[in-house]
Amino acid sequence: MKKLIILCLFALLTACGKETALPEMNESTIAQNTPCDTEDRPEYYDAYAEIGPEEDVQYSVSEFSRGFDPDDPLQVAQFSNAIALVHVISIDGGDNRIETLGTYSLPYTKGKMEILKVFHGEIPEGETLEYRRMGGTLTFSQYLEGQPEASRKKMLSLMKTPPAYVSWKSAGDIDIEAGKTYLAYLTHPDYTLENVWYIVGEAGGLRELDVERYIVPDVSDLSALRVRNNYTDSWEELVSVPGLD
Repeated sequence: MKKLIILCLFALLTACGKETALPEMNESTIAQNTPCDTEDRPEYYDAYAEIGPEEDVQYSVSEFSRGFDPDDPLQVAQFSNAIALVHVISIDGGDNRIETLGTYSLPYTKGKMEILKVFHGEIPEGETLEYRRMGGTLTFSQYLEGQPEASRKKMLSLMKTPPAYVSWKSAGDIDIEAGKTYLAYLTHPDYTLENVWYIVGEAGGLRELDVERYIVPDVSDLSALRVRNNYTDSWEELVSVPGLD
């Protein structure tokens, strides 16, 4: 399958990237929809789980030259303006449109999250807000809309049959998952809607808590919680993460 050339820039990250193809989709890369089974649980939803393994998905990844090191919690904290424990309720799909500006960006994932505990920043604790996060899956036609005309023509000329979907993310990043709780680093750009926050920092800005999935955890005792280091693939004490105090 031909490689896609992504020329647009994500609104929160200015960089230039080089693409390579990712492996084909398999069951381990597709999260499963898990409806709530008790009245006190959120109703979880994953739009990506509705993309079946028989669908033609073009995977793409880009390597960036960043202005900060996502492996350094202090640098990620400086890049953000809020840090919080969040519980992801839904993945509502992928998009490449910046609604308030009428422009396009690189593909991103959007959904809803509950704010459990705020460490820094003016983000409402206990509220359910919308998130945006760089990297996402969208239909090829929607992806094509966000490309300059010359790029659209070149892409179509290189393909005998365009894929049904394009899935793009930054090299070394992780996928967000509904039902999981994370330590998240967030920003709220001036141009965005009031209830929308951007999760930034790639794998350094979305760190899974070592708690049961689909259960909203008790965060009253932070010393009992562990958080994943996505770069060492190990668990660390949450209270040991620099920049939270």
